[in-house]
Amino acid sequence: MIVFRQRSAFWIGIVAVHVGVVLHLLTYARAGDKDYVLAGTPLGVATKTGIALIAIGLLLAVYGIGPHRGEAQFGAVAHVRIRAFAEGPLSNSQTTLIGVMVAATLVTTTTLATLAFVVPGMTDEYQLASALVIWLPLGALAGMVVGFLTWGRLGERIGRRAAILLAGVIFIATAVGGSLPAFGWNLLMGFLMGVALGGLIPIGVTLVAETIPAQHRRRLLACVGAGVAGAFVVTGALAAGLEPGFGWRVMGLIGLPAGFLLILLNRWIPESPRFLLATGRVNEAAEVMTRYGAAVMYQDRRSRRS
Repeated sequence: MIVFRQRSAFWIGIVAVHVGVVLHLLTYARAGDKDYVLAGTPLGVATKTGIALIAIGLLLAVYGIGPHRGEAQFGAVAHVRIRAFAEGPLSNSQTTLIGVMVAATLVTTTTLATLAFVVPGMTDEYQLASALVIWLPLGALAGMVVGFLTWGRLGERIGRRAAILLAGVIFIATAVGGSLPAFGWNLLMGFLMGVALGGLIPIGVTLVAETIPAQHRRRLLACVGAGVAGAFVVTGALAAGLEPGFGWRVMGLIGLPAGFLLILLNRWIPESPRFLLATGRVNEAAEVMTRYGAAVMYQDRRSRRS
């Protein structure tokens, strides 16, 4: 269960983000009679309103889902580590979790893979030189670095599930990149998408360490690798089917269903037992550790199974 700092602020923020995205989708749909070419189009009232709503919504969502001041007592459990046992068969919960992780990898990597399929159309519409186009993937990779460096700490502060939920919201927000009329906006959306995608990496690594026995981790990595490869196959199929009729911008809208699916998959992702212990939710931590065969490891090298 996710604990909110202010539930109403979070849900107001979510509604604001969705309304903002819908306004941009309307802008994209109205460009159908122009073959979805929007380069150089002035920002209309609806587009400006949508941008403002998305920005405000993201701030409210981050504030609303943040931890209560003084709620987490990480110093009290700094000596505690949660680790899965090295050996043992996979339980149904662990098998389900592997499937969810593969699906989440496929869904989120699809957003990154779209960059390979939007560059030709983007270059043509914006009349960009090759030296400028390269900033799109570089911006996304820079965002991934930022997400990798910061999202793990965020997960410790608000919980893993809450951090994944925020990543899903960011994916939804960045879907508006497909309806914005200037290359700079696309760079910004690519960067934010990279932040969300890169932020999921440390969360996934922690998840594996805490819930999957060591003897099965190679299998998991192979499955995740298959999810990454599958993402490019799926994105290629979507590009072949959609771009001829709806232009390159339609690929930017993939962030919308990707965000929704990530939020849906979050239902089957367990909370970090260490975070639960730090926030005093001992019974919930024990339940998660029992379900996934984890152990509490202490600095004196003793361990006990909960």
